[in-house]
Amino acid sequence: MRSIFFIIIILTLATQRLFASTLLVPQQFSTIQEAVDNATDGDTILISPGFYKENIVVNKVITIKGASTNSNVIIEDATTTPYTGSYIFLITVTGAGEISGLTLQGNNNRDVYCTGIKLTQDGWLIRDCIFQNLGGIYTYEASSTIQRNLFKKLKGQAISAGENTKVIGNVIYGDKEDGVIVTGKVHIINNFFEDCIFAIRGGGENDSIFIRNNTITSIGNIFSSNQNGIGIGSDSSPMRIENNIIALNNGLGIMAGYNNLNLPDAYIANNNDVFMNFIDYSNIENRTGINGNISLNPIFCDNDSLFFLASDSPCIDSGSDEFSDIDGSFSDMGMYGGPDAIEIKYGPSSFNLIEPEDEAVFHINSDPFTQDDSVLILFKWSPSFDRDQTTPPKYRVIIGTSLRTDICRNRDCTTYLVEDVVDTLFTDSTTLSVIVSKYRRNTYYYVIEAYDNDNLFKRSNTVRSFTLFDDNIVPDDYFVLQNFPNPFNSSTKIRYGLPFSGTISIKLYDILGREVLTIDEGFKVQGFHEAVLSSSELSSGIYIYRFDLISANLPEGVELNISFPVIKKLIVLK
Repeated sequence: MRSIFFIIIILTLATQRLFASTLLVPQQFSTIQEAVDNATDGDTILISPGFYKENIVVNKVITIKGASTNSNVIIEDATTTPYTGSYIFLITVTGAGEISGLTLQGNNNRDVYCTGIKLTQDGWLIRDCIFQNLGGIYTYEASSTIQRNLFKKLKGQAISAGENTKVIGNVIYGDKEDGVIVTGKVHIINNFFEDCIFAIRGGGENDSIFIRNNTITSIGNIFSSNQNGIGIGSDSSPMRIENNIIALNNGLGIMAGYNNLNLPDAYIANNNDVFMNFIDYSNIENRTGINGNISLNPIFCDNDSLFFLASDSPCIDSGSDEFSDIDGSFSDMGMYGGPDAIEIKYGPSSFNLIEPEDEAVFHINSDPFTQDDSVLILFKWSPSFDRDQTTPPKYRVIIGTSLRTDICRNRDCTTYLVEDVVDTLFTDSTTLSVIVSKYRRNTYYYVIEAYDNDNLFKRSNTVRSFTLFDDNIVPDDYFVLQNFPNPFNSSTKIRYGLPFSGTISIKLYDILGREVLTIDEGFKVQGFHEAVLSSSELSSGIYIYRFDLISANLPEGVELNISFPVIKKLIVLK
């Protein structure tokens, strides 16, 4: 009898799978909820690209997925009632199954607090979805796998992870919200976190938490505050934090045992790169189980948002020897290392500029009759290498018109305004013709970019300047530039232009207004000029330089375009 009973069960399950259907939205059902209501266990709901405004309840074992791989199936919260203290969920699910290929978003009603998906039963796979303008996934009550999703413009934590949940390969832009809040046994592997209040936090009594091969940074928003890496663990929480990159956060790197300062014996934080956070470690730096961590610049490629490692990164092959990368080598630190990474590839290594030297000056005598107003400049650099390419990188020359300090991603926040990009990719140093008419009045800047066959690139370690002076061209207006470099150590240059001959004076004063020395003075012909100031007789500090036009041979009816004196500040650092 028992055998007959099991045979009936097996036949029933087989029959369900045999007759599983695919339900199409909106071709067969106008709404997703209507398709769910008509589905049976084992069915698939396939949603065509489009905009759907509804909240959905699922209580079956089904698959819900977008018909496109581009996540252009957009489902928006339909709630309009004000927030009353209870969470609103865009999709609430029991049963088990898969949700994939959807974009879930809030409705911009600031009075409504919405979370994308609430899971209340084990066995769900949530993958390849986009969550924006809402909270992400609430899975405290169920075990699940959350894989390869994108979270951005969050209004609430990205993931609330419960017992036996796996969080793998996700990209989370926190926007001042938490990344993953954990309770129970949780694996957090190969994710990227940026700009989170805490990338990962939580951990109660007897929770077992495994955090491996994640990249946690706020390099894209370096001037923001309250950006922290990992804050996790109570006095009895066994956990492992390994092979992560936790860098450039304006808060904590790793904080452990925040509920109690007594860490468990099973606490392990090994082989992480914890670099240049406001506070790298809290409560763990001198404890057992903390080995093999480094504090070095991880050296990312300069491609926005990708965060692949450059070929000379100290994080390559520096992870725990317990794990291997997918190519069989020792595990790298960060999101692309370890056996669960989606892919592994490296960008060109760091390299240096050689010529032109910084602050180089080129004088040209252009011919007004032949319009020959160009100059040949040799651009030369040290070679870059790429550890996973059979061919060496190629190089692009970029010339900029000014420097500025800005919020920028993947670099030291010295950026340039692009004036000219030489589209040709060079295999070695090259001589280029630079047009004087474009570069004859100011100081300009250049960098070199090294590209590999995957289109990953790395910029040269420094930005350099050069100036082109055309001795046969007179400036249209008076100008006095800020000294460069500034601050400076040994010497700096003050460049100025005179459309008419005249007598000038440049004097240096200390911060109290006392005259220190005369930088330059006397009669000057019309044209471009520069004065050099040496710091050999100066102490470190802030100084003021004053440019006076004593007299000028102005034609009748011509007025000065700027007011004199011109006063600017400079800084000496020794």
